[in-house]
Amino acid sequence: MLAASGVDRIDVVGPFPEWPNGLPRTLVTHLRRNRGGAVPSRLQEGWDRRVLTLDRDMRALATQHGARYISPVTSSAIRPAA
Repeated sequence: MLAASGVDRIDVVGPFPEWPNGLPRTLVTHLRRNRGGAVPSRLQEGWDRRVLTLDRDMRALATQHGARYISPVTSSAIRPAA
């Protein structure tokens, strides 16, 4: 419908990572386990990986319909640094 009405580009943003215990609590737990230290730029532990299934499905649907898909869970914001 949007493309038919003249919209040139459609961007779909997928789901964001979710921490069941909340990000602040997960971060505090991480810092306690690691005896303080620096706050990590990416926190890989404690987030619900089930969101990856939704991300995959949303990407497939967006691609099928010609939309650009932006994935917060596979972006550099959540991936470990190389």
